[in-house]
Amino acid sequence: MNAPDYTPPMLDPLEIEKVRKIAQEATTVRRRPLPQTRIEQRLDAFNKQVMSHAMLGFVTMISMALLAFYTKSQPLQSATLALGIIVQVFGLALLGLVIVGGLLFIWDLKKSPFGPFFTLVKSYADMDIEFAQRLAGCEKSAVQYVLTYYKYERANFEKRGYLIAGPVERIGMFPAMAALIVLVANLAKVSEVATWAVMFGPLIFAFYVMLVATFPMIQKMDRVIGLLEFSIQSRK
Repeated sequence: MNAPDYTPPMLDPLEIEKVRKIAQEATTVRRRPLPQTRIEQRLDAFNKQVMSHAMLGFVTMISMALLAFYTKSQPLQSATLALGIIVQVFGLALLGLVIVGGLLFIWDLKKSPFGPFFTLVKSYADMDIEFAQRLAGCEKSAVQYVLTYYKYERANFEKRGYLIAGPVERIGMFPAMAALIVLVANLAKVSEVATWAVMFGPLIFAFYVMLVATFPMIQKMDRVIGLLEFSIQSRK
């Protein structure tokens, strides 16, 4: 007995574009801010200021490092090193803010175990209801198609960070910093590369800070992947 012929699903470009726009909106939408104490509000505002200064210094340092490399200018190398140290100070300030925020989070957990966790669950679930309903009106094959390439680009986004500074989230920020310090200290003993080792140490550290700053973007991508998968699985 012959098996029935398989007819692959037809992909409608209009449906694909519709799903893509929904995924883009779900990725870029901003969650309503949760109620914060006065200390948390000040900490958040200070964190934004430090982050903006750190990113500006990082971009400037990259430009100066390239110029120093091609011009072989010693004063420019010294200026790049000085700027790198300033960027490191901003990076340490960011780490300090993360630690303080973590301590506040632990204090909230002590007062109400799982309270912050379920508050975030409810906030995101309420925010994504609209997107889930809109996806339900799209063809399943279009959702699967967009999900395939969304996952692909999300994986590439993460790998590009690995190529620059390695998987920091797997190693941990402080172990990565310790390894960087040991590496720069050893290279600084070699006269042929001492100057560049001291200059590129802050540069690599700045990349670590940049990867930490992109972590919330990856979290948003993972949330949208879960949303697209839910839309597909709920139709089975």
